[in-house]
Parts: sequence; C-alpha cells; structure tokens
Amino acid sequence: MSHLSTPGTWMAWSHGQSLQSRLSGLCQSRHWNRQRQRRDQAQGTDMTNAPQPPGDPAPPPLAADISEIPVTYRTPTDALEAVRADFLYWSGKLTDTSFELSLALIAANWAVFGSVTQVLENGWARASLFFVVLSLGINLAGSKWMSEMLRHRYEYAESDPNRWAEEFKVNRGRRVSWPFTDGMESLGRLLRECKTWLPLLSGTLFLAGLVSLP
Repeated sequence: MSHLSTPGTWMAWSHGQSLQSRLSGLCQSRHWNRQRQRRDQAQGTDMTNAPQPPGDPAPPPLAADISEIPVTYRTPTDALEAVRADFLYWSGKLTDTSFELSLALIAANWAVFGSVTQVLENGWARASLFFVVLSLGINLAGSKWMSEMLRHRYEYAESDPNRWAEEFKVNRGRRVSWPFTDGMESLGRLLRECKTWLPLLSGTLFLAGLVSLP
C-alpha cells in the first residue's frame, strides 16, 4: 500500500505541493521583476519612482449608475399613480368623515333637545337637522347618479373597443376628463363640496342652538 493511501496523508502531501508551487512562482516573478527593473534603469526608462507632474488633474470619479440611486419615483407614471392613490384615499376619507359627523350631529340634537317637540320649537335645532339630512340625501342621490353614469360609460367603451382605443390615443397627455366625462367630474366635485360644507353648517347651527338654551 502506498504512503499516500490514507486521506489525511494525501491532503497533507497535496497542501505541501501546492504551497511549494506558489512559493516557486512568487520567487520567479520577483526574479523577473528585478531583472526588468535593472534593464530599465540601464536604459533610463524606469518609471517606478518617477514623480507625477504637478499639473496633472486627478482622474474624474466614476459616474454612479442612476438606476442605483434611491429615489421616491423612478418614472413619471409612478409619480402620477402616487397622486391618484392619494386622491382616492382622501376622497374616501372625506366620505367616511362626513357620514360619521352627520350621524353624530343627529344624535347630538336628540340628546340635547330631548324630544321632537323641543327640536321643532328650537329654530337652530331644526336648521341643523335640516342641513344634515339634506347632506345625507344629496350624497345618496349623487352616489346613485354617479354609479349609473359609470355604468353607461363602461357600456360605451365595451360596445366599440376600436373607438375607445382611438379616443385614448387622441386624449393621451391632454388635460381632459377622459376616460370619464365632464359631467362625471362636475358631479364628483359637487358631491365633495356637499360632503364638506353641509355637515359643517349643520354643526355650526347645532352649537348656536346649544348656546341659546336657557
């Protein structure tokens, strides 16, 4: 049996051979470098320790890859999507807050004035309840109207895909209401105004009625 048959002996022998090979290569490399340096010195071309000219500019820094720079929005589409998402969020928040405030005002009027008779006898309470109920009614009717307009718009697009695609090309990049309509935008703006100001007006009237109590 050979003396290299055991795994440990074989690994040690291989490691020694690899180390010997590396040392031999390093010595040869240094030998050739010294010979080349002596030859360059004899010919006056050795530039190892030559001073750099004072006027040489420093090499320009490598330009960073713009795709690796952390930014909030990488494309105009990303930025537009962020604006749209925030608009949808705050519009939904307005709807929820308006509805909650309307219910709170109705409950507050009944809690303060106690009965239908006392509410009817107080002009501030009557006005407060009138505007809050008006707000709820307008929003209910407006939601129905908007849903029907969207249904008609969907059917319009589905009935002629080529016409819809052509309208997309024509209106792309323009400040128009497409793919919605001017009526949809006007109705949406009207509903947002009603959701904001009618409950606030009702709350102001309730506070006035509360102050007028003896």
